[in-house]
Amino acid sequence: MSISIVLERDDRLDRTTSLEVQVIGGVLLVTASLRAGDELVVRTPHRLLGTERAVGDGPVTVAVPALILPRRFEVIVAVRRDGKPHRLASLAGTASVPVVASDAAVRPLLVAGLARGGTTLLMRLLREHPALLVVDAYPYEQRHAAVLFHQLLATAAPGLGSVALPAGSIGRSREPGPIGNPYFRPELPLFRFLATEHLAARARMTAELVDLLYREVGGQAGRPAATHFVEKFVGPVLTCAMDHCYGRTAELVLVRDARDAAVSQQSFNERRGFDGFGIGGDELVAVAQRIASAHLQQYNDRVASRPDQVALIRYEDLVRDPVATLDAALGGLGLGVDGSVLGAMVEVALGDVEMQRSHMTSSSASASIGRWREVVDDAQAAALDDALEVFDRTYGYGRWAGGGTSA
Repeated sequence: MSISIVLERDDRLDRTTSLEVQVIGGVLLVTASLRAGDELVVRTPHRLLGTERAVGDGPVTVAVPALILPRRFEVIVAVRRDGKPHRLASLAGTASVPVVASDAAVRPLLVAGLARGGTTLLMRLLREHPALLVVDAYPYEQRHAAVLFHQLLATAAPGLGSVALPAGSIGRSREPGPIGNPYFRPELPLFRFLATEHLAARARMTAELVDLLYREVGGQAGRPAATHFVEKFVGPVLTCAMDHCYGRTAELVLVRDARDAAVSQQSFNERRGFDGFGIGGDELVAVAQRIASAHLQQYNDRVASRPDQVALIRYEDLVRDPVATLDAALGGLGLGVDGSVLGAMVEVALGDVEMQRSHMTSSSASASIGRWREVVDDAQAAALDDALEVFDRTYGYGRWAGGGTSA
């Protein structure tokens, strides 16, 4: 594993705050001399990589393994002092990790999306694909590979204990490192071994365990020749690690009009009798705006950063013309099948009465499109258009309907 970087120093904080950046094996080490109470923050423009707080005056180090860095990355180093962030430097570089799962029998196909965005329908459709493996348990949210990769990053990647794994990867909790963990001691002679050979061995073991598990799933499903397993809601940190280990990770990113998704979240909460989405009593505009913001984050994390490995699907297209939509998306990822097979997949999935009864809050999937218009007045509709301007332009909704997505 290797990382190459170019450092650009920003002295707006103060010139007494020293900064040192070094690479040991597959680990980027960022060290700053801080005051007591300061916090060193290392992040990409779109997500957190690591933080460490200074207990007293002196050096603080954040270690970032190559496994969680995109192949081409930009990293921002900042210091949070008295509650305010101050940019200290920026790094640009490349991360190279040996592919450890090139001979894997099954490879990842990940599904990204948001709650009430149609991912259950998409997973149900993919379950019928002859070359794909979906663990057969509604609502298809079992993330066995993600759990194993989470364990890899939490236990074998030096310094990852300071990284908050995002909600939707495995869970919402941080993964603290145990006291005395050598992964947080880059000054120890053992660190270089941990950051190179040991980390590579752990990555190989993880990929082998994933392969073993999904070969069993394939055998039980009568698909021993399946080429890909499918898991949804795998966060960007874990996706990045899988991408390095497998060499290429295919991904379907599903987006739905944030207006309809917000109505669906509110309706599903009412149906279940509790707030499962954390929206409380917020107005529809505020809920839709949060959903739109999360979708834009996914666009930056996934679609824009790896366009050759990602197929973007709009929920509305999937519902209105599932065969053509799946044909374009799966074909672009090298997973295309004959039209008659796609037709059979759609027939079986859309005939799943139990899924519809358990999961839907409208009379049909088609009826869920544009449903938001039934619950807002003209003033709220205008407010939604204003609040979702960037989302609409990016994904082709609202005033931009029919215009496709922007780059």
